[in-house]
Amino acid sequence: MKSCSGFSVLSFRSQSSLHLTRESATFIWYQLLLRLLKDIQSDLYTGNSTNNSFDIFNKIRKYVVKDDDSCALDEFQKKYSPTNAVYWYTRNTFIYRLLNKAIKTRNIDILYTLNSLIVDLQTQLEQLSTAAPNKLTSSTFTLYRGARIRSDELEQLKVNIGSFISLNRFTSTSRERDIALTYAEAYSSTDNDSDVYPIIYEINCSVGIHSAVFADVEQYGTNLNEKEVLFGFSTVFEITSVELKDDIWTVKLCNTNKHTQLVDNYLDVAKHEMKESSSELLFGRLLFYLGEYKTAGTYVKEIAPILLGKDKYESLARFCFDIGRRYYLNGEIDFALDTYYSTLKYSTNHTLVACTLFTIANVYFERNDYERALDYYQKIVESEKALYDCDSLPSAVYTTMGIIYQSMEEYEKALYCYRKAMEIDTKHDSVSLANSMDNIASVCEQMNNYDTALAYYMDAQKIRLKVVSPNHMSIATSFLNLATLYTLIGEKKLALECYLNALYIQKLNLQENHPEVNETIAKIRRLGFSEGKIDLQRVLQKSHYTPKPWISLSCFD
Repeated sequence: MKSCSGFSVLSFRSQSSLHLTRESATFIWYQLLLRLLKDIQSDLYTGNSTNNSFDIFNKIRKYVVKDDDSCALDEFQKKYSPTNAVYWYTRNTFIYRLLNKAIKTRNIDILYTLNSLIVDLQTQLEQLSTAAPNKLTSSTFTLYRGARIRSDELEQLKVNIGSFISLNRFTSTSRERDIALTYAEAYSSTDNDSDVYPIIYEINCSVGIHSAVFADVEQYGTNLNEKEVLFGFSTVFEITSVELKDDIWTVKLCNTNKHTQLVDNYLDVAKHEMKESSSELLFGRLLFYLGEYKTAGTYVKEIAPILLGKDKYESLARFCFDIGRRYYLNGEIDFALDTYYSTLKYSTNHTLVACTLFTIANVYFERNDYERALDYYQKIVESEKALYDCDSLPSAVYTTMGIIYQSMEEYEKALYCYRKAMEIDTKHDSVSLANSMDNIASVCEQMNNYDTALAYYMDAQKIRLKVVSPNHMSIATSFLNLATLYTLIGEKKLALECYLNALYIQKLNLQENHPEVNETIAKIRRLGFSEGKIDLQRVLQKSHYTPKPWISLSCFD
């Protein structure tokens, strides 16, 4: 009888206001796992998957690290059959260890690889549980399991009496408490962590609980002296008590059917919150919700052929997009691009395709790969439906294209893109319209068309003053743009006035030594004025400003 820690709890107390939490998501994920693996195995052997050459043995071999493991795998390959799954699970080999590690860590790659073993083991237990009961002759009986547990897990059990627990694995138990106690004490003596406690799970079982699959496996397994009873995968128990007994914590459980409706309710909540009706994709979405986006990405690749066989193209595409975004936000750009390409491969939805093209283009833009970026932006522009469906997308597309052309000194193309963006912004967004005007002005400035640049800068500032506070940082930006232009054309006094207005707003919004404040002061210094003090009340003529009467600028000394 082997054991390791790891469980999830589903609270029975919050039925009136169910919502998904990390705890409930973990519980639901393990309840879905077996269903999903059964569906996958069915699809693998009925042709709904392209992976008809599924070879469990070759896939397991890449996890072998020791010679003993290799020998065990050779024997496993020669002798394994679905009817001796219990025998192989109860043997102390790397297959047992690999499987339970994968279950505990939610390693999709290994779970998918060991799919046949998991399903075969569950199937054999179901068959044995309905056969002659062997040693389990009573209608009720008690089983025991020794384990170790962290103090926070112990507290979690204490506050969840009456709730449901899943041990998230095939649960090995003994008909003898002393045998379970031996394991619990053995864990305690070999564990140097003072925060880990030995415990005994005392499981009161009733025959006839259909959701609890268990069987006496003593004659089928390898642990002949442990009087072993093995429960099916992620069997759910009710927590009835947690008490200190003979200097060891005893957690009393009972098998139950009470949880089935609650689990179904939580599944409905998860589907609603995640906007996902497919169980296969809900399983992946739960992984994503739990923060395991890389595992979710691996899962999507494994499950894609089956989902496509069920015409789940758009759902799969949306999930790929979300995973790609998580990769992107975590700086894993190559993985992000790979997943975004999958979105394009699966989706024909114009909005999703346009958003994905835009995201890919932005990635290449950030990498300074302007040719690829322009290629993807142009694909959006050429797609009339994509532009129609994404009202907020076209302006940003044209703006970024303009930035690229401007950096390449292709000013006419830049002006064209900025003006297209301005046309769109005129219909939608005053703030974006002002930004587009600034962009046009900056190109005109580079083309030495200063009068046109000045007009656009001023119009941009007027628009901003209609929609934001006069002390907003965007107004400071307008003043800085004007100051730069005035400096270029030799209007130093006008430049000074704009710089001082910008400086005043910056000091209202930023720390005294902020880099932007220092940069503005440096630009004022470079104007070359010799005055020691500046009368701000004279310089700032707009009535909505209430500046300090004097400001000392060492740059004018």
